[in-house]
Amino acid sequence: AAFTTVLQATQKAPDVWTQKTFSLAAYAGQTVYVAIHATDTDQWQLYADTFVVDSAPTTAPGCATLTAPTNTATGVNPDGVLSWNTVASATGYKIKVGTTSGGTDVMNNVDVGNVTSYNIPGTLNSGTTYYVTVTPYNGVGNAAGCSQISFTTISAPANDNCSGAIALTVNPDLNCGSVASGNTLGATQSLAATPCSGTPDDDVWYSFVATATSHVITLSNVVST
Repeated sequence: AAFTTVLQATQKAPDVWTQKTFSLAAYAGQTVYVAIHATDTDQWQLYADTFVVDSAPTTAPGCATLTAPTNTATGVNPDGVLSWNTVASATGYKIKVGTTSGGTDVMNNVDVGNVTSYNIPGTLNSGTTYYVTVTPYNGVGNAAGCSQISFTTISAPANDNCSGAIALTVNPDLNCGSVASGNTLGATQSLAATPCSGTPDDDVWYSFVATATSHVITLSNVVST
């Protein structure tokens, strides 16, 4: 009955870890008790942890350091995952990504929240240099003078298109004495959607000269990256 002050209106719990911040400035010098009240009709599990009571920041945070990809890295996976270190007093991070130095054609200071990793939407182009700046912020303001890094995605495979198909050797039996290896990392879409179902993407091409009326094609050690 003593819990009469509501810090947050009723809200459906998110499906992913989300940081919540509330000001207790009105209770300075007092002993207070804080409760979390589950109000959803589907009250199965509710997780909450890492409670911190701290003073409000008086200065803007320092800059973050990108840990992956590293500056000037080459052959980077085009999935677009960025990671950086935690910055003390930061309550969130803004990301700028472009295909030119200082550019914002991919992301223009997008607020990604208080996280230390982020997946750039979509798939990055293969064999392309990208420029990234991560700027921490808090209630005082943005970090100043944060450095830009650049990285280059892996180039498309040589057999990315049908015209560059890799010729396979037809083995005389299923012992497969001759095999070909390859991957789709950096590959781009070139296969028409019809008659295939779904959305084809990242295709690579192989060819062979038939030595009989029917053949068996075997795929082994297939790994998704």
